[in-house]
Amino acid sequence: MRSFVFVRILLLFWITLPVFGQIQEEFLPQLHTLRTIAADLERLETDLLTLEPVEALARIDQLTQALSALKAREPDADRHIINRYQTRVYLVEMVIFYNQGDRQQAKERAERVFLDNPGVALSGRLASADCALWFEEIREQAVGVLTITSRPDQAVVFLNGREFGSTPLNQVFAARGNHEILIQKKGYTTWVGKVTVSASAPAELHVDLRKNAGTLMVWVSPPDAEISLDTLSRAIRTEPVHFSLYPLLLAMGFYPPAFSQPVIIDGIAPGERILRIESACYQPIHYRLQVDIGDYFLPIMALTPATAVLTIQSEPSNQPVYVDDLYLGHTPVRDAAICPGSRSLSVQFDAGRVWRKQVWIQENESYSFSAFPRPQVLFLGCEAADRVQALEGAVAMEQWFENSERFSLVERSRAAAFRYRPSVAGVFERMGQPGFDPSSVDWQTQVGNMTATVLETGATLVVFSRLVSAESSDTGYLILIRTDSQKPDILPLPPGSPESAPPKLIAEFLQQTPVLSRLRSGLRITTVGDHAVISEIIPGGPAETSPFHAGDRLIRLANQPVSSRIDAERILRDPELSEEIRVQVDRSGVPIEAIMHMPRQPVTLPLADPGIPYNLILTLIETVSDGELPSRSGLLNAGICRLALEHPAEALETFNRISELDPTGIGSGTLDYIKSIAARAIGQTTLAETFARSARQTDHCTFLHGDGPDLNGLMQ
Repeated sequence: MRSFVFVRILLLFWITLPVFGQIQEEFLPQLHTLRTIAADLERLETDLLTLEPVEALARIDQLTQALSALKAREPDADRHIINRYQTRVYLVEMVIFYNQGDRQQAKERAERVFLDNPGVALSGRLASADCALWFEEIREQAVGVLTITSRPDQAVVFLNGREFGSTPLNQVFAARGNHEILIQKKGYTTWVGKVTVSASAPAELHVDLRKNAGTLMVWVSPPDAEISLDTLSRAIRTEPVHFSLYPLLLAMGFYPPAFSQPVIIDGIAPGERILRIESACYQPIHYRLQVDIGDYFLPIMALTPATAVLTIQSEPSNQPVYVDDLYLGHTPVRDAAICPGSRSLSVQFDAGRVWRKQVWIQENESYSFSAFPRPQVLFLGCEAADRVQALEGAVAMEQWFENSERFSLVERSRAAAFRYRPSVAGVFERMGQPGFDPSSVDWQTQVGNMTATVLETGATLVVFSRLVSAESSDTGYLILIRTDSQKPDILPLPPGSPESAPPKLIAEFLQQTPVLSRLRSGLRITTVGDHAVISEIIPGGPAETSPFHAGDRLIRLANQPVSSRIDAERILRDPELSEEIRVQVDRSGVPIEAIMHMPRQPVTLPLADPGIPYNLILTLIETVSDGELPSRSGLLNAGICRLALEHPAEALETFNRISELDPTGIGSGTLDYIKSIAARAIGQTTLAETFARSARQTDHCTFLHGDGPDLNGLMQ
């Protein structure tokens, strides 16, 4: 019997050694110190048989001092782990005294070990077989058997102030003698008493714990509710009712799948308590309860459904609608039921275009929205010395764009994937340096590098910012980049964390930025002489799978002749064109033709571009013109804008399309004078002189008569 017990204890010790090591690894606050002690103790146990007793005892003293210092230095350290190491130290010390023949000292160490851990086993690598048998004899003299049970069980037992285990404890080893016992369980009064362990018979102790708290049983419908109590650190999420309770609910006249599994909340401190039950699409319930010691069974509670009415239409129609990423239907969606609360509404148009709006829905209210594709903003985040300021600033700035109701944000999870692209990370790195100056960045190269990123997300605007602390003398910036421009908009940001509402300058920018529409071709087009040439097939764009190559000369778009980049842009901005476009090119004299799908997308014009007024006027003229050609005044304005944009050839071509002018306004003489400037700008000196001579011969030239604005004034 003795050898059987010895083998069991030895196996237990070997099995639990890795667990002790794992606990040590997971106890991070003093990980390094425990690792050092564990390593020293492991080496001592390994080298024990080869060490001189004096050296071994000296290393024992060092380990004991290290454990004592750890207790003093870190009062919150895990005493359970430290005591385990101390027990191993006592075992090593016991073996040393035994090997020296000092049985009395060895017995004192063994009894001390059994007081802390009566079931400890002696490793075979530490002691000889004689020492192990002697150790078991001492155990029989010093250890008895103890059984402790409680009602309810799972109560924590403390023996002489040290945690001993949880009830039930059946036939466990305990040091002989009188022991102070303390039994604790949440919601019950602590039991304090004594027990005597002897060799004559196993000691037994049974304790009935008295409740000192209340218990609630809550049963609710629907099954996915949250139950909150002011004494709980977090809400309890209910689960669907178990099928074993179906007969009971059916007998009570209820539909079982509509109910949750009953929830029992134990250990509630007596007094007035607030109970809250809530679920999406239901009216919440609040209870004010007076809790006393004992069990309380609340009546079954069914939450009342709460909904609002939602109508969404779109242009074009028949587009999928989502509420919190759950499909609701295709537009137009009329009088659909929607749950109250904060809801994310989105309409997914083709080619990755989206309309998105975050709204607060109130119960029993009706809401109606008209959806249309908005320019998508790829917000890449904030650069700031303070990480918290950067995160809070990013959230605030996202709301600036959302609340303007003129833009849709690319989802944060998608945007985060582009934060560490080389073209983007380089900008953030520059912005993080003290004294950052936006003018020091080669934006033309930077914008070109970001083009593929923008097209991958379907965004028309890339935004990032630099934040500085309130005490900093540096300047913060909001930087907005578009593929339509080689120059970004750079707006100043005041020091400190951004407010929920943008500064006045940025608010005006968000509201006044013109939003237009164009077809997305995926072709980068350049004017070379009197030809339009495809300079690049943009990766990820609609033209990537087309038969066209860089270097092809563009001949026609949508059956309209193209001789410059301006022509191509004008055609692509035509709001009447379908998204199926016939494209014709010339490749070394060989004509190539294909029909491309070019999705329509919203675009914005950069305010920092000095040509924005002229670009905007050109677009409006081409959009609102009556018939096939703009009006004569529209053509005049278009020609002046192209002249201001330094496209004199296109300007002269536009002026030549004007067949008649009102002589009481800008007369033919003035037109001839402007045409002479355009002709001179493209090097046609003879033609320029002809136009200038014609202007001098007419009575309707405000420039020559001195009663009109100069050319710059006319352009402005």
